[in-house]
Amino acid sequence: MALLCVLVTAAVAIPIARPRAAAATWSYGSSDHFDVYFEGKEKDARSAAAAFEGFHTFFERILTVQAGWRQKARLVIFANAKEYSLYQPRTNVEAYWLGTPDGDFIALQSFDPSIWTDAIHEFTHLMIARTGPIYPLWVNEGLAQYYSTMEMSGAKMRLGLELPSAMDTFRKSELIPLDRLFGIDRAVPAGTTPAVEAQFYAQSWALTHMLMTEAAYRPHAREVLSAIAGGMSSAEAFDAICGKALAAVAGDLRKYLGRIRVDSTLVDAPPAPKNLAIPDRKSTRLNSSHVSES
Repeated sequence: MALLCVLVTAAVAIPIARPRAAAATWSYGSSDHFDVYFEGKEKDARSAAAAFEGFHTFFERILTVQAGWRQKARLVIFANAKEYSLYQPRTNVEAYWLGTPDGDFIALQSFDPSIWTDAIHEFTHLMIARTGPIYPLWVNEGLAQYYSTMEMSGAKMRLGLELPSAMDTFRKSELIPLDRLFGIDRAVPAGTTPAVEAQFYAQSWALTHMLMTEAAYRPHAREVLSAIAGGMSSAEAFDAICGKALAAVAGDLRKYLGRIRVDSTLVDAPPAPKNLAIPDRKSTRLNSSHVSES
């Protein structure tokens, strides 16, 4: 609750929340689904709103978002890491989402392309929450990481580019047994070491990536996720829908990660409403992904 109070203050009254010699300049931008509070110029606030409208259009198309009125999500975008650090929940978190009874809030360290992966990750959490079902943690985090690397590629969007941090984690540690991965329901247990927590997130990404991309799994991905959302256990869903027992899924995952490269996927970009823009960022990830058409 304390963090929520801080973020609400940041969204509506940051210029007076932290007295200093020269007050920050905050601007406001608005769109159909977002109110943007931007530490900087008004045109940049409008650009941020347009960018997130692009993401919203994409996710609304691929996810079954529950119908019904919702107040706009509020984006609080800081100028730099120093300004953001006053409201940062913990170190090395460059963006975060808060879903509350008072609405949805996303705070970003800046509007720099270098943090788009984290920004889209948090926005994916927001949109997944609006689908209704509560997924186990590996699905929630896996989907957020899978979509976090989306990029424009001409008239299409490229999904599932590699996460270098995840690949580095796999080089340093062994895979978590899938029964343990699936057994973590809503949050990583307290006291988990940073290395094990990093392994959990990396493996959640990898398993989701395999499900969404690998030829033997991709045709069943939507059905598997729907079954899990409906209450079927992850192990039962893979077995009943893909015909893969837990040991077989684990073996497939090891082979998948043993490749020199992993697949990415091209899908049609959403129709672009007037003034909508989806950022076309240059990839800073490994250039080892190859592309398969959807």
